[in-house]
Amino acid sequence: MSNNASKTSGGRATLPNSYTVESFTVTLNDGTKINAKDLLVSFVIHESLFSPTINAEFRILDGFGMLVDGHIIGGEEVELKVIRIDNSKDTYANSSNKIHLKLNIANIFDHTTPKVGLQSYTLTCLSKHAFINISKTLNRSFTGVIHDLIDKICSNDLKTKINSTGNSSDEIVGIYPDLKPLDAIQWLLRNISDETTPYFFYDTIQDGLQLNSYKQLINEDSYRKYNNSPFFQTTVGTKEYFEESTRKITSLNSDLNMSIYKSIDSGVYASRTDSLDISTKSYKRSDYSYKNNEKINSSGKPFSDKIEFDNRILSENYDSKQFCITKNSLSFNTKNNYHNVIEESIGDKNSKFNALSFIGLDMTTYGDLNMTVGKILDLNIMKSTDSNVQDRNRKNGMVDKLLSGKYIITELAHVFNGTEYICDIGIQKDSLTYNIDSDIKIGK
Repeated sequence: MSNNASKTSGGRATLPNSYTVESFTVTLNDGTKINAKDLLVSFVIHESLFSPTINAEFRILDGFGMLVDGHIIGGEEVELKVIRIDNSKDTYANSSNKIHLKLNIANIFDHTTPKVGLQSYTLTCLSKHAFINISKTLNRSFTGVIHDLIDKICSNDLKTKINSTGNSSDEIVGIYPDLKPLDAIQWLLRNISDETTPYFFYDTIQDGLQLNSYKQLINEDSYRKYNNSPFFQTTVGTKEYFEESTRKITSLNSDLNMSIYKSIDSGVYASRTDSLDISTKSYKRSDYSYKNNEKINSSGKPFSDKIEFDNRILSENYDSKQFCITKNSLSFNTKNNYHNVIEESIGDKNSKFNALSFIGLDMTTYGDLNMTVGKILDLNIMKSTDSNVQDRNRKNGMVDKLLSGKYIITELAHVFNGTEYICDIGIQKDSLTYNIDSDIKIGK
């Protein structure tokens, strides 16, 4: 079965939803490599800003008995190469639009027999370090900067490398309390920060494992600007049309779920931290109030200072979220224990992490092999209009200021359905492109 998308001209893509599977290889447990390209019907590759492993599902239509004759039961390696030939690039080796992915089979499910002599099933595959992770537990002592400790777990325990940015100097001493390596990393992430912004540890198709701070991610330039205009300005089949297509949102939807109620409860606007040092019997209380900095869109924060409950504005509701920290400052001579480093930053860090839930959108675009989670997208969304408000929109502008602006990619599915390639993208933002306390103009 061919896995080449139909929308090509002379082997080159005429639209960004074209793709070609260069190879799909399954390595059996005796080292034999099986060319399974013609068995591959469709596949989806998932990335998440909150997941340290790639997750892929490959749908197989098997008329050769690969499962039985290949003794496949899980753990085998699969290797995928996909390319989209654009412009003058004409080989896999020199193309910048390609993926090369090695994963291992974690699950075999959804088996059917569509007709005699054929069977269909799905292979769920994960990054190799996910398998290494579940095979061991950490219960050793540690000392060092949290950033370096995570790097050591990856290289020494997970046998993999990470790419990292950010500025962490949180040095701690302690013992890993019987945790899987990836769980130990998540445990350390709770207390690492880059100028009070949280870190994310995630896996990507193009760049592998990443350890990046929120500060670093949101300060990067936008990866691409997208719009949902139904009209094209260029001619079908031209290079300009291809490039314009890469910036089109083909569908956009959202539960919106813009909840000030949940944000109060999660400590986005204010919180309180109580810390007790059991060695010196000292107690400290500190209050956090929303800081209008380090956000995706610099213009507007995600709440109004005019809203009050119980005669208090949102950023003064310190009792809405409370953190309790137990320290033991004399347990080590000059080093911090696990809890010490988070005392001054936990409120701010928690606020920035939960503020990401302010607005989330799900959008679909033509395929992009170089798109990854963690990138910033800039959206220009048109207002929904009818004949009664068109004149007012022409006067005030056609841009939907609520939904437009910069977002960070938090979830991403590369969907290859056998005929076309699309990206199903989950994006979130923590702020607005305008001042929410500015004059309201509804009805004007």
